[in-house]
Amino acid sequence: MFPGMIRPVRLRSMSGLRDTYNQIAKDWHKDHLKDTWWVEGVEKFIRLLAPGSTILDVGCGDGVRAQYLADHGFRVHGIDISEEMIKLSQQNCPSGVFELLDMTHLEQVMGTFDAIFAQASLLHAARAEAEKIVGMFASKLKKGGYCYIAVKASRENKPDEEDLVENDYGYPYQRFFSYYSREDIRRYFKASKLKIVSMTEVVLPRTTWIQMVGKKV
Repeated sequence: MFPGMIRPVRLRSMSGLRDTYNQIAKDWHKDHLKDTWWVEGVEKFIRLLAPGSTILDVGCGDGVRAQYLADHGFRVHGIDISEEMIKLSQQNCPSGVFELLDMTHLEQVMGTFDAIFAQASLLHAARAEAEKIVGMFASKLKKGGYCYIAVKASRENKPDEEDLVENDYGYPYQRFFSYYSREDIRRYFKASKLKIVSMTEVVLPRTTWIQMVGKKV
């Protein structure tokens, strides 16, 4: 091991992920402000929603996407596992309601919603748990509601799960990632009685993003 490096450990536990995002929250926020890969897919999603719809933002991160949704007239309730990310969400989306919560305990969120927004959150769950988690998303939807999910696509000849050590901000940090195919997400939606109404795939130099929207039927 070189000085400054960290030894990869299994980070499937949400406590390890929380510690990482608490560590990198401010740097991550600055780094991702110029991201645009998500815009086309999110625009398709919000065009399906009635004015004033309630949206549960699962893994709300820094709240920038929550504010984007609020700017379009929606009422946003966000959850995230990281205390530092929740602080950023409250700053970046003052009209939103945010709480510290692991997405695997979604039953603790009161009520149901017109839509679920889960961008880059399912990718931090183990693939063996993904179908169950999508089922929890669907359980928080009103009948006829919409579920948006964005994940990183599976990569040819590479693992579908990995603990990745990164050093983008001048110090090492580690995150667990799962990768999915379109067929994986279709299967999870079908199991949760979500009818696919939109699919957007965006190919970037290092990552392909899959954005899929399903309607609860």
